[in-house]
Amino acid sequence: MRAAVPVRSTDADKTYSAPEARAWRCAAIHSGASDFQLTIPGFTATPLVPTKHLAEEFGVGRVFVKNEAVRLGLGSYEVLGASWAVCRLLAMTLGTSTIQTFDGLRTTASAELGKYTLATATQGHHGLGVAWMASALGLAAEVFVPAYAAASTIGDIVAKGAHVTIVPGSYEDAMTEAVNWAHANRQTLLVQDTSWAGYVDVPRWIAEGYQTIFLELDRQLSSEETLPVALLAVPIGVGSLAQAAVQHYRSQTAIPQPSLLSVEAENAAAVLASLRERRLQSLPSAKTHLSELNSHTPSPLAWPFLRNGLDAAVAVSDASALAAMTHNADSQPSLGPGGAACLAGLRLMLTGRGNAERRHRLGLDAHSTVVLVNTEGRDSLH
Repeated sequence: MRAAVPVRSTDADKTYSAPEARAWRCAAIHSGASDFQLTIPGFTATPLVPTKHLAEEFGVGRVFVKNEAVRLGLGSYEVLGASWAVCRLLAMTLGTSTIQTFDGLRTTASAELGKYTLATATQGHHGLGVAWMASALGLAAEVFVPAYAAASTIGDIVAKGAHVTIVPGSYEDAMTEAVNWAHANRQTLLVQDTSWAGYVDVPRWIAEGYQTIFLELDRQLSSEETLPVALLAVPIGVGSLAQAAVQHYRSQTAIPQPSLLSVEAENAAAVLASLRERRLQSLPSAKTHLSELNSHTPSPLAWPFLRNGLDAAVAVSDASALAAMTHNADSQPSLGPGGAACLAGLRLMLTGRGNAERRHRLGLDAHSTVVLVNTEGRDSLH
């Protein structure tokens, strides 16, 4: 893998299309993440909400919102990755593979790992997921956040008993501080959602944990007696959630394959820049109100899956995402930054001038099923 190359995104066109990605295949995710998560007290599938007015707006058969804002009462999907990664990391630390349930993990942690600290950097809900796991297991947590992180999310992390350090600068700066802190403090376990040379296991486990969203989605669509998803819109930070979507769907033999659309903040569209260049890119830090999407370098672990498996990408402005967030219909869940960005991205791709060609390249018709992932609640807005 080549090192990330700094570039500036100045292209007026904020879309990317590669329909050939639907023919690409990868190995399936085989993990016990979903079974483990089912043992977490209070764990249930998040709702898949039909939005008739969006189906009419986009001229398709059905549109659904997969609403992760209510996941375990924590406001985001990211506890899925944090829970499974912490389980695997603690098991590896103990040299055992027998931890298969949440109660088993809690008992083991209480007896063997009470002196350990979980450390991470976050823009918001990943850190909350790590803090929640630490609290549940009786462990300490050290969380590093960039100064632009939502104050409400920082408050939620503190409420779980974690110590929070606010770092001037970007998410990447906060991550550097977290890595340095973990290296300087013994009995610290780093739980980071992006990868680098020599650090791939934890971000891989995090992506495995996120697959639960798409397993639930497939079952829910089947129970709705509707067509399988034809277009899935996923917001991108470092890319682990999109990686999980690609691994889940591109490992299947079903034909036709769904189109997978990544959505980024216009000022942090590193995946879009990387797709255009066909190699990993890093963008300069820039401001965006979509703090959960404010990452300027994709995870190297995620990148090969994104490069080969995404057949569409779009970058949206803060203004268009904020408009999508504030003009909810009564039947639509309240959208956070990620879900609103997805809605804005779908509007850019499926309406307006040239939409017929874009819809054709996405493989859509009047009967298609479209799903957007609402990754967090509205309180994540910076």
